[in-house]
Amino acid sequence: MVSGQKQRITYMNDKVINAIKEWLKVRPKNRGNKLFCSRQGEKISRSRINQIFNKYSDIITPHQLRHFGCTHLYNNGQGFSLIEIASMAGHSSTSTTEIYVSPSTKEMLRKINEF
Repeated sequence: MVSGQKQRITYMNDKVINAIKEWLKVRPKNRGNKLFCSRQGEKISRSRINQIFNKYSDIITPHQLRHFGCTHLYNNGQGFSLIEIASMAGHSSTSTTEIYVSPSTKEMLRKINEF
């Protein structure tokens, strides 16, 4: 995926891959090689994505989902390092990723009890 001048690799698990395969079976055929696009077959703009989110929620934004994703990878116990999360998020520095991740309260309590 290319965003601005950055090229990013997006890792997807089997559930996501299967969901995309199912979407490709039912999506309108006039979309060319775009996975998601407007009714006119054009690229969906960042502002349009924000409009769609605003229509359904006053609280959740695409940026908050990005924070959630990074935090979930950090706290889910699968062992993703900060460097791996930075790579997946497209951050050139782990300092940026550190802004996105929040330690789990449950994990902090477990560690303080072991102290």
